Amino acid sequence: MTNAVLRSLEALPASRYIGFRCASQILAEAIPNLGNFPDSHVSTVPATNHAAQRTWNGPTLFLQGGRSQYITESNMRTAGTLFTNSYVHLIEGAGHWVHADAPKETARAIADFVATQAGQPNSVLGYRT
Repeated sequence: MTNAVLRSLEALPASRYIGFRCASQILAEAIPNLGNFPDSHVSTVPATNHAAQRTWNGPTLFLQGGRSQYITESNMRTAGTLFTNSYVHLIEGAGHWVHADAPKETARAIADFVATQAGQPNSVLGYRT
């Protein structure tokens, strides 16, 4: 974990300070909603029952490290009901920190996923045919 944190650090321009490469302010503001999902999220798509409103229908990619013990079959079944248009990409040899263990494979999986979604009708990626 230390290695992953250190990879996220960068020297701030014209400063003697170090900061995180990720958008830490955005993450800090989003944490309450992320931690309460799906109770904090209600889909904008009309639904006939309360459970159906707690879904995300946009394309979603889950990356799973082949050595990770955090994502179980039960987790994936639950994720499939919440993220109804989801895909799982297994990266063999990676642990839970897939991006740190296999950065090239992670980047390729994300790029391939985005490429398959580009141009799709109603894509949340901002592309339309």
